[in-house]
Amino acid sequence: MISVRPATPDDADGMSAVITPILRGWNSNRRGDAEHMLENYIKRPHSIRCSVATSEGGRIIGFQSLVLATKDNPHDTPVGWGIIGP
Repeated sequence: MISVRPATPDDADGMSAVITPILRGWNSNRRGDAEHMLENYIKRPHSIRCSVATSEGGRIIGFQSLVLATKDNPHDTPVGWGIIGP
């Protein structure tokens, strides 16, 4: 059974393990390391929530982030709206 819970700093490595192969498959130069996951998803300013999906064994198999859009955000999302990531 899959469980969903709020992400914690201890989840950064597991989140990196999920996103890194995806970024490689896209030939993307975007960062997917644990430090980036911690700074830009788990502890990001204006974060509303970052959640992880885990397998029965506790392995992270997915994650989702919701951030409040602020002025000059990189997605041109209106201020006050939510930005869903990754």
